[in-house]
Amino acid sequence: MDLKISAKGASNLVIKRFMGPFWKYRRWLDKSQWFYEEQFQNIQAKLLRQLISHCYETVPFYRQFMNKHSIKPADIRKSEDLNLFPVLTKKMYLKPVTCYIPLSIQNGLFVQLTPAELPEPHFL
Repeated sequence: MDLKISAKGASNLVIKRFMGPFWKYRRWLDKSQWFYEEQFQNIQAKLLRQLISHCYETVPFYRQFMNKHSIKPADIRKSEDLNLFPVLTKKMYLKPVTCYIPLSIQNGLFVQLTPAELPEPHFL
């Protein structure tokens, strides 16, 4: 029985080590170490566009914020375009926590507020 368990554990380790995502990333790093700076800038710009689009499409806070400031995901093409965003303040973040959670994972999610996330008291 122990030998069977050990063999299964060893096979899982071999599969993870040699067939898992590690080798995919290692191959990419081996290839990308020879990229020119322009190629890295193109990759960064592509990933930035994907991130901005994802935030706009799925996170209510960022959709409202970008609409309020007339920023469309297509306006952000490279890192310099992030200057279109005004500085976010703590006051802007005093909204319900669910505003910041992507719609794709909100269903069935239990949110518990910590004292740091509670709104500041307002005295009359």
